[in-house]
Amino acid sequence: MRTTHHLKNLTTFRAIAAFVVIISHIERFKHRNQVSNWYDFPFLKNTGGHIAVVLFFALSGFLITYLLLKEREQTKTVNIKHFYIRRILRVWPLYFLILFATYFLLDYPITTTTLMMTLTFLPNIADGMMMRFEPCPPLWSIGVEEQFYLTWPLLIKYKKYAIWIIFMVFIVITALPFIVFPLLIKNEVSAETLEMWTRLFENLKFNCMASGAIFAILLHQQSKIITFLNRFRLLSILLVLLPFGCWFYGLSFTYCTDEIYAVFFSISFLVASSSVQIPNLDIKPVVFLGNISYGLYLFHWIVLEFIFKWNFIPKESELIYNVCLYGLTVGVTIVLAWVSYRYFEQQFLRLKNRYTLIN
Repeated sequence: MRTTHHLKNLTTFRAIAAFVVIISHIERFKHRNQVSNWYDFPFLKNTGGHIAVVLFFALSGFLITYLLLKEREQTKTVNIKHFYIRRILRVWPLYFLILFATYFLLDYPITTTTLMMTLTFLPNIADGMMMRFEPCPPLWSIGVEEQFYLTWPLLIKYKKYAIWIIFMVFIVITALPFIVFPLLIKNEVSAETLEMWTRLFENLKFNCMASGAIFAILLHQQSKIITFLNRFRLLSILLVLLPFGCWFYGLSFTYCTDEIYAVFFSISFLVASSSVQIPNLDIKPVVFLGNISYGLYLFHWIVLEFIFKWNFIPKESELIYNVCLYGLTVGVTIVLAWVSYRYFEQQFLRLKNRYTLIN
């Protein structure tokens, strides 16, 4: 028998992240094609789409960990095989559809190494080694999530003190650049090598997912923090809004910006999903967009590629140009994501439900 454990407001977070990525990439395409743009605004330049991906990572770590804990609570174990099957059926079909569609439809020179690394869910490593899959760069983040999924169910199943191990994962990965870079600089490596290591660390965001996981454990344990926050409406609201205020203001930090945002977002998830002081914002239009957010995230890049390739939007008026560009990009992306979800992805999701006890 399958049990449903729906956490309120998480679908809304997912929809917000998807749309910020789309907005950020629209402005990036405008900047790349030397069209008047807003890419230098603090929100887009300092945070924008990258922090939206951090939100996705933290949310994925939060939700996956919570569901695994609920499965262990209900069944006294975690079915590793079923977990991998569920992830494969949810992630792989659209991933490979987008990969092959962009490879054959978009005219980019792709090396065999890049293609093979992307096919084997290592696009983030390829990107870090300056061999990015140019037809669809957003695929890099899917690689991070798939690599994360390899070990996470094993940890939840077998480790009694998982929260401390996850905390150490967060600390170690966050601290690693501060250890590696002084050594590289001391050995006087080239600027290209430093750039490669910088990109590699930017593309290994398991610590952001670990942040979400830590707060999922607190939620599952019904931490006293939740009881405390339920007494104070204003504090709960401030904690939920804090990361979004920093994000939209374009606030970045001297060190560990991604990790700080991951922690802020994770606190927001904990409060928004559990506090009686926070209303349920998962209204139907937002739920619809949240449900197709995977498609929104992957399809919008293709849409932008073709819009800028065909270059058919008139540029005489900046206002009309932006209305047409945003309207067409968002509209076509939503249609493609919905069609994909309704007629392609759901075929695999029905199979996925056979291996799901907790949803």
